[in-house]
Amino acid sequence: MAATGLPINEYIAAESKSLTTGPTESSPCSALDCLLKEFLAFYVSAEKVYWHLRLAPAAVGSASGLPERLARDMCSKTLETVSLIMQLKCILGHRPDQECAELMTVVAAKQSELNALKHPAKETAGS
Repeated sequence: MAATGLPINEYIAAESKSLTTGPTESSPCSALDCLLKEFLAFYVSAEKVYWHLRLAPAAVGSASGLPERLARDMCSKTLETVSLIMQLKCILGHRPDQECAELMTVVAAKQSELNALKHPAKETAGS
């Protein structure tokens, strides 16, 4: 599976499918597979919350962007955890370096996207 260029939702679906078809033996890798699946599902839910808050700021009243920032930080921290789990999987699962690099590229791209959303005024100030 080539993860580079896949939207995060497609990557999550592909990764989740590979997790359910893998070996069922008890090992650190299978435990990491389960943990990764749970964190990816959590990330999708957290991102939905973030975008709801971002697109409907009136829904949070006078909180002045704080809920949106907290939700974005929650997404960012979850991606950091996903990155750590994936690194462990690559080390323990003896995945090829290229595959690990591709997986990490997907996570890094999503982290960059979230980081860019922290400062939208900087992006539009030059326009």
